[in-house]
Amino acid sequence: MNRSGLSQRTLERGELQPGGSVPGTARYEIRIAHALDEMTARAFEGLELRSLGQITVIGGELDQAALHGLLERIRSMHLELIEATRVPEPPAH
Repeated sequence: MNRSGLSQRTLERGELQPGGSVPGTARYEIRIAHALDEMTARAFEGLELRSLGQITVIGGELDQAALHGLLERIRSMHLELIEATRVPEPPAH
């Protein structure tokens, strides 16, 4: 996986669509309990991190394999998963 969570194979096939999205990907936000320290946050490099008090939101454009990998990483780090949400795409203009 690269920094955006996309598989190298997908990028090599050049399947990017206008706007930088790749077929089979969607925007996800994953909420975990507690603020992350700097060292733990490094495990999510390439993804968007924001703190909402004692909740950390991890966001990014992910395909299904990357989403499952991210959830497994959260589990293996013993972080408390609160919610994983697929964010609806904004309506086309």
